[in-house]
Amino acid sequence: MLQVLVQCTELSHIAYDCYTYPTSLIRLPFGKKMPSVQEIAHGLKSFIEGHYPEKKHIILVAHSLGGLISRHFILESLKSKHEHRIAGLILYASPLSGSGWAFASKFSWKHAHLQQLKFKSDFLSGMNNDWIMMQVETKIKTFHVVAGIDAIVSPESTLPYIGQKNNATIIGEGHINITKPTSLEDLRFVYLKNFLVNTLRKNENIATPTKPQLDTANTCNDVLFDFYTNSVERFYHERKEDSVSATAAQSSNLWISGPPGIGKTAVLRRLTLMSGWTLQHVILDSYRDLSALELMREICNLLLDRCGIETILPKDSTQQTVLNEFRKAICRLLSNKPLAILIEEIPLSSGHEYSKFLNLCYQLTLLTESLNDQSRVIWLYSSICNPKFDIKSGHPKIYEKIQFIEFDPWHSDDIKSLIDLITKTLPIQVSDEDLRMIVQDSKGIPRYVKMLFRRARNEVGSQKEFSEISSSVQQDLAL
Repeated sequence: MLQVLVQCTELSHIAYDCYTYPTSLIRLPFGKKMPSVQEIAHGLKSFIEGHYPEKKHIILVAHSLGGLISRHFILESLKSKHEHRIAGLILYASPLSGSGWAFASKFSWKHAHLQQLKFKSDFLSGMNNDWIMMQVETKIKTFHVVAGIDAIVSPESTLPYIGQKNNATIIGEGHINITKPTSLEDLRFVYLKNFLVNTLRKNENIATPTKPQLDTANTCNDVLFDFYTNSVERFYHERKEDSVSATAAQSSNLWISGPPGIGKTAVLRRLTLMSGWTLQHVILDSYRDLSALELMREICNLLLDRCGIETILPKDSTQQTVLNEFRKAICRLLSNKPLAILIEEIPLSSGHEYSKFLNLCYQLTLLTESLNDQSRVIWLYSSICNPKFDIKSGHPKIYEKIQFIEFDPWHSDDIKSLIDLITKTLPIQVSDEDLRMIVQDSKGIPRYVKMLFRRARNEVGSQKEFSEISSSVQQDLAL
């Protein structure tokens, strides 16, 4: 869903984020704890309060168990008269009355939220009754999307209240791919877009006017973007690294390495979108403590899921099995446009496993070259670690398939240009002395600059000096 959302210019003024939580169908004895719905909902509350204390209108988009978590968070906020700031809730295939798959709790060791998913359990029945008694949907705009061929959650569970009109059923979609639209015209996305537009329009009409400098969504959110989309192109500071990368990617796969926060991923996302390629963006930061093959298996599982193949590769999958499944997923993802697969946040340290990962990347380039009759596949990688140190000696062919480019921190002139762009857009004045301090403290890291101005914007009423804000940002970024 996120891949299509970032392409929609009508929603380019909206900031978005993802809240993730641990879950699995089976929990083995002494395995990772599976928290209860209440615990995950409390985590959602902390996530919103910690990351977005200044946001006035928040819309929750929830899939499956996420719907129960969102409803519990809203109910508890209303009961305690806590300011939740939730303006809307859209639910995709949420088991509001439970799921038959909860039978797996018999085989799972103390799996808290799976036990709560039993059909019409006391927990779910109580939550559904509270939802009606507190008339939540008269206070918060709500919409339900039903997957027509959902084998996990029945329509009766997704729509537990007789006579509901705030819903839609999308025939032909299952429980997993109900949130996997393929285009802006896909009904799975259209319902989300319409819900967001209508909910925000309603809240804008009743909201108390605020001072422009504190709530200018089209400028504040965009000029300080940290996730490149076409809608923020006018705020993008182009450098020579962009042209070097674009030239390299026209005839080769590409691996960019360099310090964190210097815009490596933004360069690759922009390159892909400006070239008109179809983009699949894979972020691996949460996949820690895995071997190279296990990491590749998880990448393959993500691509299988995105193309609607409801297959999960087991942990004991061989390299050949993983490569075969990659072929299936990529064949399904290919269209008449080139396909770019961007992989970032590779959670491996330099050494043996990194060398194995590089070899698997090489194998993937060979695999996708055989599919070039259908369309071109471009592999793009972004990492902090320079992979050249882990390429095994005697393996020069990898350089024929992947170009490796190392990015340095930004030059001071580029940092100054970025600051100039920001201050021309935001109503924040920067003295010559502050400018010199920001350039020096940034150490060539644009992420520092944007974090600094985000905090400066949010601290308008506190009269904090730039030096004080800079110290906290440097501490957070460990500069």
